Amino acid sequence: MNKDEILACFIDDLQRENMKHNLISRQATREDLERHVVDCTAVNEIYAFDGFRTVDIGTGGGFPGLVLAITWEKGHFTLLESDMKKSDFLSAEIEKLGLTNCEVVVQRAEICGHLPEYRESFDCCTSRAVAELRVLLEYAMPLLRVDGQAFFWKGNRWEEELEEAANAMQILGGTMVKSHKYIWPNNVTRMLLNIRKEAQCPEKYPRRAGIPSKRPL
Repeated sequence: MNKDEILACFIDDLQRENMKHNLISRQATREDLERHVVDCTAVNEIYAFDGFRTVDIGTGGGFPGLVLAITWEKGHFTLLESDMKKSDFLSAEIEKLGLTNCEVVVQRAEICGHLPEYRESFDCCTSRAVAELRVLLEYAMPLLRVDGQAFFWKGNRWEEELEEAANAMQILGGTMVKSHKYIWPNNVTRMLLNIRKEAQCPEKYPRRAGIPSKRPL
């Protein structure tokens, strides 16, 4: 199968499994899922993942991590998902589609950020529809090597989130590189934020599970 056929197979499987386990939303139509795929691939306009190690935080039903793994066969993708039903689906899908460039890690980002095999070991980090920016930064920056790149999908509150994240950015060693504006197929304006890690994170970050979202930096 070519990449388009693999993506179509993935959408078929996700639509079917979603009716059983509500991986994204039971109301999601095939058109919705196809639109999510298009949204995920917006990052391809500004970055090439081949040859890099990428961690996707909160992959859920496969967005964007599994979609990017299908698209960039020469990259390596670690799909971080703590929900068992979602991670089981991801693992089964990777095997079914014959993908050899990705793996599922069933763990929270706050835990992985302190494990030697993951801390500051990734070239790239992606995350979509998981948390506000200042929380995402605490999840992501400890996982990135210095000079690593993070890509976060955001909606119309992106400027407000960026302003609120100034303190987290400074503490965690991140800097804004660019914002990429694009239009979703349903005419909704979307923004993709590209943040680079410029310095090592203090060892105490990320804080223990649940704290980043309860008490954002």
